[in-house]
Amino acid sequence: MHNRIFITLFLTLSLTNIPQFVVAQNNIEQLLQQGEAAYKAGKYLESEATYRRIIQIEPNNATAYYKLCDVLDEQNKLDEAVTACQKSVQLNSQDAKTHNLLGYIFHRQKKLDAAVAAFQKVIQLNPNYYTVYNNLGNALTEQKKFDAAVAAFQKAVQLDPNYAGAYKGLGIALKEQKKFDAAVAAFQKAVQLDPNYTTAYYNLGITLKEQKKFDAAVAAFQKAVQLDPNYTTAYYNLGITLKEQKKLDAAVAAFQKAVQLNPNLANAYYLATAYYNLGNALKEQKKLDAAVAAYEKAILFNPNLATVYYNLSITLKEQKKLDAAVAAFQKAVQLQPYYAYCLKQSQRCPK
Repeated sequence: MHNRIFITLFLTLSLTNIPQFVVAQNNIEQLLQQGEAAYKAGKYLESEATYRRIIQIEPNNATAYYKLCDVLDEQNKLDEAVTACQKSVQLNSQDAKTHNLLGYIFHRQKKLDAAVAAFQKVIQLNPNYYTVYNNLGNALTEQKKFDAAVAAFQKAVQLDPNYAGAYKGLGIALKEQKKFDAAVAAFQKAVQLDPNYTTAYYNLGITLKEQKKFDAAVAAFQKAVQLDPNYTTAYYNLGITLKEQKKLDAAVAAFQKAVQLNPNLANAYYLATAYYNLGNALKEQKKLDAAVAAYEKAILFNPNLATVYYNLSITLKEQKKLDAAVAAFQKAVQLQPYYAYCLKQSQRCPK
């Protein structure tokens, strides 16, 4: 009799508790799905709130911390993202994708040693995780460890021969090593795999320009701006390349497009050099008033470029504006005394 009562009581308690556990687990799964749906819809605050709710319910849910890390990264809340990823790793140290995300965020924070260590941990956990080799290569390139970067990118494309991003990364590392033919081949492979890969065309153009292959460089830059009409630096380098070809009208148009796209102080040094090269192209066209205006614009953005003052002085001299020419030359000498020396030696000063 006592046994029957005990068994009945046990079964009653079991039937009461098991459904509650199942409901809780189902609730977590539903919340994870809601968080993912909000993330995919770009509703990052909603997604973040959902994952934080899961963590309140289940404080040791490593997946929720990982997904929270990811959505915080999307919102550029990098310190919070690192904390979430580290908690996920603490709860599940064998999850390669969390180490990879942590390394990616460290890279964004320019904590390159920490990024490399995280990526190497991923490789230790999963040697066939091909995307991590690309991430490792990018970090090593920024550390100027180009041999190691090349090896990482080569491993990435060995594991996935269709990995366009890794071919671009490989090309950049090879370009830094001055291995231009190999770099060109890597960039060409990247655009073969992804014909809309704007930055690969841009880097291809930069490398071809280094090789003095100006026709091919122009074609690459033109493809880059065709794919992205707001690609300022592509217009700038297109202008430089066209100027090398003495195609001055086209060069001026490219420089003008570059400064039109970025007319503010977001990158003052870049704008100064763009206006400087525009001035040089206009001076070669004997459009001296326009050249002077471009040089003065360059000085506005960066008043410490001696070459701008020197070329301004030459242009003003050609205009017979001698007082202004002398003032510009004196400023060039103040910034770079070599200009006074080469003038005394009757040498042509560098432009």
